[in-house]
This record gives sequence, structure tokens and C-alpha cells, in this order.
Amino acid sequence: MWRKLRITVLLLILVTVVQQTWLDKADLAWKHNFYVAVYPVNADANPNVSEYLHTLTRDDFEPIAEYFAAEGAQYHLDLRRPIELELGAELHEIPPAPPMGGSIFKQYYLELKV
Repeated sequence: MWRKLRITVLLLILVTVVQQTWLDKADLAWKHNFYVAVYPVNADANPNVSEYLHTLTRDDFEPIAEYFAAEGAQYHLDLRRPIELELGAELHEIPPAPPMGGSIFKQYYLELKV
């Protein structure tokens, strides 16, 4: 009886490890472009900074896309442009600070409690 239970538990662990390995490899396959939005933030509400942010265009961030294209070519990535950049609207509120000393699971758990 204990032998069958032990074998069943070990098989479940093995299946879980194989599934995680398969999912990790599937995530690394770049088959489609990755879309990135850049949102300018005027953190101190300075009018000069706001004027500068209004002059930004998508072309100002083109070197980033070119960099990723060059890096992808070194790894024989089949995509001509692995990332596509878009310029979002200026944000007037500062984004929240990242969690200190917490994992993503801890943050999710805390959100569920609220």
C-alpha cells in the first residue's frame, strides 16, 4: 500500500517537473513581436520637462528597437524586429513604487486579503 502511494507521489512530482520544463521552453520561443509601450512621466511636474516630453516621438526610441534587432540577429532570431515600440501619452501621476522585499506571490496574496 505505502509503496503504491510513494510511487504515485513521485510520478506526480515528475509530471509536474516535465510540465514546467515544457512551459519554460515554450515561453522562450520568440515567434511573434513583443510590443512595448513607453509612457513618459513628468515626476516633478516641471513645465520645462513637460514641454520636452511633448516633443518626444516614436522615432526617438528607434535605437532601442534597432539594438534588440541586432542582438536577435546574433542569436539567429527569425524576426526582423523582435520588439515594436509605441509611445504612450504622458502620465501625470507617478507610478507606484515596486514592492520592497516581497515576491510576486506575496504581493498577490496581500491583494487578495484587501
